[in-house]
Amino acid sequence: MDDQLSTEQITGYTAAASPPWDDVLQQLHRDINRHGDGRCFVWVDPAQGAPDLGETDPGLRVSVPIVHPHYDQRFAPYLVPLNLGRFSDDCVLAASIELAWNAWSTPFLMARRGQPISGWIIGDRSAREVAAYWARRCYLHFVQGRTRMLRFHDPGVRAMLWQDLDTRQRALLLRPVKAILSLNRHQALESFSAPSTPAVGPDSAAADLPDEQLRLSEQQWQHVNDYATVHAAWSYLVGENLISRHAPVSEALRNSLGAASSYGITSADDRMLFLVCGLRHGIGFHSHARMADVWRRTADGEALVDAIEAVSGRPFEQLSSYLMD
Repeated sequence: MDDQLSTEQITGYTAAASPPWDDVLQQLHRDINRHGDGRCFVWVDPAQGAPDLGETDPGLRVSVPIVHPHYDQRFAPYLVPLNLGRFSDDCVLAASIELAWNAWSTPFLMARRGQPISGWIIGDRSAREVAAYWARRCYLHFVQGRTRMLRFHDPGVRAMLWQDLDTRQRALLLRPVKAILSLNRHQALESFSAPSTPAVGPDSAAADLPDEQLRLSEQQWQHVNDYATVHAAWSYLVGENLISRHAPVSEALRNSLGAASSYGITSADDRMLFLVCGLRHGIGFHSHARMADVWRRTADGEALVDAIEAVSGRPFEQLSSYLMD
């Protein structure tokens, strides 16, 4: 028998359990101390209201100065400079991790509360330099006669966008910073950095990386248009406990929407359902021989659910059994 007494038996107190995000917080601390000498910026999205991080001086916030006549600057992302050598700033970092973790929890996903914490930025430049560069060079784009904003501050968008960008585009996005860290949809810490990216100021004239605008190709914009659809499909299935929250949103899954387009599936709802089927039944479900008649119907303009039910003679929810028969 073990005669040793526990701390609880000796003191009469129960040790507080560590929060589920504690390991991520410790990892973030290590990354910031290794690359940023204890200094970083918390990147905040106030679209649903500015979160309370407990900063001692909210006046230090630096908004990204996105200038467009139809954009409300009150909802612009902003940076909060931190020095983790100060206890108060360390508390702000912990609060931001908690918010980021909870934002990816199932209840928040179902409530469509968005992502209040865009991530944590490590670099040598000031918050104003970083914000000014992104506002001038990366956020606003003129696409097919319209000005569009690339919402790369959303960590869910950024994870997909990063896969779609080439090396030079990544370098342009990261030009004023060393790295961007954020929690991904699986509540794991993810780092965005490019070893070849010069850590230079936005106004310097680096010979190998001219001060140019980040531009996306037409195909890349088509992918960007589908990001919300991809997220909606994944969130729906997680919320209904039909897939694990660790189910990956792979590049192959997103690319399968090209097949959806070829089948005449163009509406956002039907494209989401196409991805729902891909996540539940396998990315290649659409190439199954029994789906051929479905695609003939959707090519003629029939809705996806109606086409599946007409061909299979079963409810949409029973597609799996139809494919296995």
